[in-house]
Amino acid sequence: MRRPERFADRLSSPLAFGLIVLAHGSRSTKANDEVRVLAQGLGHFIGASAAADAFLEQAEPSLEGAVGALASAGITDIRVFPYFLNSGRHVLADVPKLISDAAARFPDVQLTTLPHLGGLPGFVEMVAELLVHASVTTGDEP
Repeated sequence: MRRPERFADRLSSPLAFGLIVLAHGSRSTKANDEVRVLAQGLGHFIGASAAADAFLEQAEPSLEGAVGALASAGITDIRVFPYFLNSGRHVLADVPKLISDAAARFPDVQLTTLPHLGGLPGFVEMVAELLVHASVTTGDEP
């Protein structure tokens, strides 16, 4: 499978925005570190000026902490990507409340909520392609 080009490379003029990948959080340092790596990688590929991770529980920083860190770096346009597969309680209730609270605390920052992972257009097709690729590289049928 080919490595995707950076979305930012296709833009005629760069946009100045920050990205926060908001995940559940885990007691496992390794799991939280994977989210940190994901946030930086996604930020790079979509051309974010800065990228950060945030967690609902069991890990730091909180969403408010991540917004504060990006705001203190001069980022006033922040997109929040809820890294959740399903539109359960966290996506439907907790994330909107946290974003509303952060918006009230940082009124000069524009916060935009992106679709959660499982709600992204083309998600099923993307996973199917990755599964086919995985079975080709392992020699197993999907």
